This record gives sequence, structure tokens and C-alpha cells, in this order.
Amino acid sequence: MADGADLFREYATSGAFTLSLSRNQVQGLSLCRDGADDWVSALQALERKGLVTRLGPEGRRVHLTAPGIHTLALCRLAGLTNGPDDELHGELADLHQRLDQALRTVEDLSDKNWSLAARLQEAEGRVKALESERDGGHWRPPLVRLRDKHPGTPTDDLVLTAPPPDGQ
Repeated sequence: MADGADLFREYATSGAFTLSLSRNQVQGLSLCRDGADDWVSALQALERKGLVTRLGPEGRRVHLTAPGIHTLALCRLAGLTNGPDDELHGELADLHQRLDQALRTVEDLSDKNWSLAARLQEAEGRVKALESERDGGHWRPPLVRLRDKHPGTPTDDLVLTAPPPDGQ
């Protein structure tokens, strides 16, 4: 017997994929979240789509499959269900928001690091030019140089200070 994920994959790849759910089917998904008996309206359609599966000795208990859980979450986001938001999905949304913020912070820090590297390269070039002038030699600057992405920002604003270690 194929599991729900296999049935859903087969349903989704059998031509142009469209997931259409009637109001009864959305209500059936909500009822099956914690398990329901097979009296649920629109059960056969949900089962054909791989969104629910039958369990138990007589196959009378119905549970959501992994695709069914995700579909129910989308229905909740769309405001199609009356039930409370799933705690897991709320936590996932919070984690996604925190991840987005962390990625923006990393991008900002990467830009600042680039600018610091460009300034260091420029300072090293000046030192080499001065040393070369002092020693009577000829110094050629590199052909490729980093460009400061924050030329108007003071270096102190680009440098992060590490927090003191715990206990200090």
C-alpha cells in the first residue's frame, strides 16, 4: 500500500498540478488533524490526493499525511479554517522571521567587512609605496583593488566591539 506522500507525489505529477479543495474538504482536513473516524465528509477525495490516510485494524481511523499537514497549514494561512493556529507553524513563522533578520545582519556585516578589507589594502599599499620611496625602489600597486562600499562611514562605525566575556 502506498503511503500518503507517494500518493500526493503521484497526484501532483500526473499532469498539470492544481490542488483544488472544496469547503467540505478543508473542513475534513481540519477534523483529521488529530485523527477522525471515516465518517468525515469528502474523505475519499482527500485520500486520493494523498492528504489523509486510513489507520487502524479496519481502516476506520483517518489521519493527515505530511502533505496533508502542509496543506492544512496553507489553508490556515489563507484563513479558510476556523481552528486555532498550529503551535508548530507559529514557531516556524517566528523562526523564519528571525532567520530573515539574521541574514540581513550577515549581509550588513559582510559589507562592512569588505569596506574594512578595502581600507586595509589601501593602507598597506601606502606603506609599501612609502617604503619603496624611502629605499629608492619602484613599487607598483596591484591591478585589482577592493572598493570601499561605505566610503563616508568612519572606520570606528564599521568595527564591532566584542562583548565582554561572561562574568566580567
